Parts: sequence; C-alpha cells; structure tokens
Amino acid sequence: MRWPLKNQILVRMLLLLMLTIAAITFANIRSVIAVNRARQLEQNQKIAELLTTTRFPLTSSVLESMKALSGAEFAVVGPAGEFLGRTSAAPNDSKLFQLSGDSSLPNPSSDSIAANKIRVDGAAYYHSIVRTRQEPDGPSPNSHVHIFIPRQTELSIWWAASKTPLLIAALVLPLACLIGLALASHVTRPLARLKHQVQRIAAGEVFQLPPTSRDDEIRDLNTTVNELATQLQNHDEQLRQNERLRTMVQFGSGVAHHLRNSATGCQLAVELLALEHQGISETETYQVAIRQIGLMNNYIKKFLLLSKSPGGVRMDEIRDVEIDKALDRVVFLLRPSAKHLGVELVVTTSDDRPVIQMTEEDAEQLMINLISNAITAASSNGSQGNSSTPSQLEPCPDHNDSTRSFPQVRVELFRNPTGRLVLRVTDNGPGPPPEIAQDLFEPFVTGSREGTGLGLSLVREIADRVQGAVDWRRDDSETVFTFRFGHTGDAEGDMQ
Repeated sequence: MRWPLKNQILVRMLLLLMLTIAAITFANIRSVIAVNRARQLEQNQKIAELLTTTRFPLTSSVLESMKALSGAEFAVVGPAGEFLGRTSAAPNDSKLFQLSGDSSLPNPSSDSIAANKIRVDGAAYYHSIVRTRQEPDGPSPNSHVHIFIPRQTELSIWWAASKTPLLIAALVLPLACLIGLALASHVTRPLARLKHQVQRIAAGEVFQLPPTSRDDEIRDLNTTVNELATQLQNHDEQLRQNERLRTMVQFGSGVAHHLRNSATGCQLAVELLALEHQGISETETYQVAIRQIGLMNNYIKKFLLLSKSPGGVRMDEIRDVEIDKALDRVVFLLRPSAKHLGVELVVTTSDDRPVIQMTEEDAEQLMINLISNAITAASSNGSQGNSSTPSQLEPCPDHNDSTRSFPQVRVELFRNPTGRLVLRVTDNGPGPPPEIAQDLFEPFVTGSREGTGLGLSLVREIADRVQGAVDWRRDDSETVFTFRFGHTGDAEGDMQ
C-alpha cells in the first residue's frame, strides 16, 4: 500500500511526540508517588515519636488539637480495649483495637515505627500503633495509641500528576500536526515538482526547472534533474544529427557511384579533345580541368571508402607533406575561380620548407575549403568592400598593412613564435550571419543558399586528426580563419 512521504513524516513526528509526553508523564507520576509516600511515612514517624515522648494526657480534646495540626486521626485504647480518647473521625472498627496486650508494639525509645496500609469505610490510611509514655497522671501503662494518617491512593496520584501533561498534550498535539504538515509540505512540494518534470522528460518533453533558493538536498536534486534534462537534450540532438549523417552517407554513396562514372567519362572526353586538337594539353585551362577532375575522383573514392568504414584514415596514406607545395597546387586550381569572381587572391608563404605528417588529400581539402569559402565571401562584398589591417593576429613577416577597397583574400602560411605552422585565410567579405556564428564548424550549418554546411566541419575533423586546431573571428571588417597544424612543442602560445 502506498504511504505518502507527507504522512510518513507527520505520523512519525506525532508518534515520537506522544511517546515523549507519555514517558515524561510516567516519570513524573512515579516521582510524585515516591515523594508522597516518603513524606507521609516521615509524618507518621514524627507523630509517633511525639506521642511516645509526650508528658501531657492524651484526652480527646488534646487529640483533636493534634489532628488540626497534623491532619491525622488518633485513638487511645486501654488494656481492655476501651477508648481512653479519640478524634471524632477516627475509624471505630473493633478489629483494629484488639492489640492492647501485644508485647510486640514498639517502645517509646524505638527508632522505627511501622506503618501499614489499611482501608476502612472506603478511606485509605497509613496505620501505626505505639505505646504511651508511663506518667503518674497519664493513661494506663498498658494503653496504646492508634495513628491513622490519610493516605492518597495511587490512582488519585496518577490522575493528579497526569492532568497537567495531558492538558499540555491536548494543546500541543494540534499545533504539532500543523507544524508537521508545514514541514512535510516544505519537502514534498518540491519533490512533486521534480516528479512532474521527470515524468515530462520521460514523455519526451525536456525543459528546465527554475533554480531554487534553498540550500539543501532538494536544491542538489533540482540541479541534478536539470543537468539530466540538458544531457538528454544534447543526446537527442546528437542522435538526430547522427541520423542525418547516416542518411546522408547512405544517400551519398549511391550518388557518389554515379558521380564517379560521370567524372571518369568527363576525364576521357577532355583527354580525347586534347588528342583531337593539338596544343590544348599545354594550356593552363586544360591542366586546371584535368587536375580538378583528378581531385574529384580522389574525393569520390575517399567518400566511398569512408561510407564503408566511417572515420577510417589508413596509416599507409599518412606521409610527409610539403605544405607550401600543396598550397601552390590549391592556389593554381582556385585562382581562375577568384579571377572570374573579381577577387584578388594574395598568397604569402614562409621561406622554409614546412613538412607535416598527414595525407595529401587532407592537406589539399582543408586549404580548398578555407580558401574557396573566403573567395565566395569576398565576392559578395563587391566594390563596396573596405578592409583595414587586422589587429591581434599572429605575427607574419610578410604581412601587408595596406588599406583595400576591393574584394580580396589573403592566404598566409608561416610559423608563429612557438614554431607552430599556421595557415591563415583572411577575406574582407561581410562575414557569417550572427545566428550561425557560434555553430559555424557544425555539420549542415551554412549561411549560403548554395552551401552544404559540410566544408568547415570537414576542416575541423582534419584538425582533430592531425592534432591541430581551427578557429575564426571577425576582426574589424575582415573575417579571419586560422588553421594551426599539430606539433609537439609548447601549446600555450599557439592560440594567440
């Protein structure tokens, strides 16, 4: 059976409170009983000592005076059982007074006077008997005094001692119920909200609870549930992205086969055209076309391999790549496109011959993606472009500080102060739209209608493979993409 947490807290708190009150009441009653008994027995002892040492006659009037002072009842009985004096309310049961000849009664010099519990005519007493002192004008030497001290019964003591705790309990328990409900609600209300949130998350509706001001386990649980919601949201986003990639790979594999056949036919047609027309094979246009078709075939082949074994880069494909030569080949391919779009392409390389361990396809692909994107962005600037010298860039010996008012792309290959090889591509285009600026390197994120959003994500993958880094920033009116090739030196200054 379900037992709500609020009821558990309330019932257990009330049970603990009732047990505490009962224990205190019982201890108080036992203490009152012990104190009352000790007080009455002490009173009995003192009265008995007084009677055994008194020198005045114990007449009825004297006994009445003693009763007024002590509250006890007295009866003086002679040797024959006759009353020599008694108080008006003293018990008159004859069985109590048949001890006049008993030699076991205590003497006046006795240190202990025994007292028995008796009940006569519904009244409870402590009853004790003592011999009288022998005086010439006093009672008979064989007379004795019966002492009756009214005794409070344990039941009456229990009732008298428990009235106050019971009254307090009657007042405290309702208040305790209200306080218990408030405390229980203080715990269960936020738990109910968290339960509702978890149920909505389980139903697929992910949202965040507002942070709480309390500083306890409820706040920790609230934070943990919010973190769980965030992780589930990210996981769901990643699953959707992976599904899109998987669908794209499946679809792209079929398209790639057709493209490969078309590229092969195109290459054969161009080569046949060169055979039919002497001198075409020596022109720059023919060489660019053949090189582009060759790159197309290589990329299609690599895509087909990746679709069968995702993320695989064969170790035998990695070799020492001369980056400056790879850059020359890429610029040779892209310069006609830049010229056609009216974009000036300025290339600056360092004097040394930098060599990096990677595949030639990766080296050329990252350069093509960065430079072609820059050419497209700069071309949209047209004659209105206005670029100034970028600030806070990694120092390059051949950096040009001139101010330009035309579309331009600057490509710089150099080593930064830490010795790390850097490729920097700068354009004076309008830059990426603000809404995609934070996710520019994610797949399918693009600000161009014709773009696929895969170029920069591939650049980031290449950077990860070569233990490098890629980033971008908007510097005044220029967009700067920086690719840092991997190396084993100190990396603290690499991100300058």
